[in-house]
Amino acid sequence: MNIFKYSCDKTSFAYDTENSFVLSRIDKQHETNIDINRLTTIAGLFIRLLNTGLVACILALGLYGLAHGMISPGEFVAGIALAGGMAAEQVGLSGYGRG
Repeated sequence: MNIFKYSCDKTSFAYDTENSFVLSRIDKQHETNIDINRLTTIAGLFIRLLNTGLVACILALGLYGLAHGMISPGEFVAGIALAGGMAAEQVGLSGYGRG
């Protein structure tokens, strides 16, 4: 019986087992990263759509208010500037946490 051959087979088996375990963990982490990136992208898109809707509504209501004398031009500009600033700040904050 060749003891050296038995020792090499046992070492090779241990190496293959450890290697497959490490590769399976890497694959699992890769799938998790893909899921996180997908969720972050969808959330960012949703925030941008909501911000666009907010600015559009403020613009429409502001123009309506200007046409009917309900608000002054300064209030209209302030509302648009405030909504645009909030939208830009929220889009900037949605990028935090990305790795």
